[in-house]
Amino acid sequence: MSEAIKILYVEDKRSLRNILLKYVELKGFDVEINTAVDGKEGLKRQETGSFDCIILDYKMPNLNGVEMFRELQDRGVAIPIIFFTASASQIDDVKEKSKSIPVRVIEKGGENKFQTLVETAIELASSANIPDDREEDTVETGRP
Repeated sequence: MSEAIKILYVEDKRSLRNILLKYVELKGFDVEINTAVDGKEGLKRQETGSFDCIILDYKMPNLNGVEMFRELQDRGVAIPIIFFTASASQIDDVKEKSKSIPVRVIEKGGENKFQTLVETAIELASSANIPDDREEDTVETGRP
C-alpha cells in the first residue's frame, strides 16, 4: 500500500480549511492535509514538514500566496503548487515565471471545486514523486 500524499493547505478562511478536511475524510482520499492560516505560518510548516503538494490561497494577511510562492522559489523548494483562489487572473504572471515548479490555478466557486482540487493535488504530487534516476525497462530478445 502506498503512503498517503501529504498536502499543505494555506488558507486564511477557517471555513474553507474545514470544508476541505471534511471533504477528504468523507470521500476517503488517501491524503494527509496539514493547514496554515497565512503564508508566514505556511513557510514554517513547510520547513518542518515533508509535503508532496502545497495549496495556496492568493489573498491572505501577513504573507499572501504569491509572496509565499516566491519565497519557496528563492529557497529552491520544488514542491508542486496549486493556487486555489478567486483571483486567478492575478496568478497568471506567477505561473509563467514558475521556473521548475509545477503550478496550477483552480478558481474557487462552482461545483466539484474540492473534488478538482484534491484530484489535481494527487496528480501533481504523484507525477513529482516519480524518480528521475529510474532505469528504462528493456526487453532482451536474444537476437543480435
